[in-house]
Amino acid sequence: MIVYSEEREVQPQHCDLQNHLNNVVYVQWIQEIAIAAYRSKGYSREFDEENNIIWFVRRHEIDYLSPAFVGDVIRLTTWVERGTLSTFFRRVEFMRVSDQKMLCRSLTEWCYFDAKRNRPAKIPSEIKADFLPDH
Repeated sequence: MIVYSEEREVQPQHCDLQNHLNNVVYVQWIQEIAIAAYRSKGYSREFDEENNIIWFVRRHEIDYLSPAFVGDVIRLTTWVERGTLSTFFRRVEFMRVSDQKMLCRSLTEWCYFDAKRNRPAKIPSEIKADFLPDH
């Protein structure tokens, strides 16, 4: 399993009326860490454009387990759990650093899409090897 992690601190603008990390921010961070993990392997925006591909979300499953508050430092950890011909199923976990409490877990289905032909495309073996080396 190839894991990518980063830490983020909850800021006042990230919170809802209950002063909890807003659900919309969780979704935003889920997307951002997935993109960061992909980019960390050298797949630039230019690479995507040159190859006429985009990744898009087909489905999110999110379990909110415990709230986060302003000042909390959260470790986001992500990995690709499994793949198909044209999709990756990516896990993301949110853990508060101070007490190691799990705050959120998600599973997102990402589709590899040929923008020129306007349809899902086969994920190249090189990309699969970077994220699913045992497959």
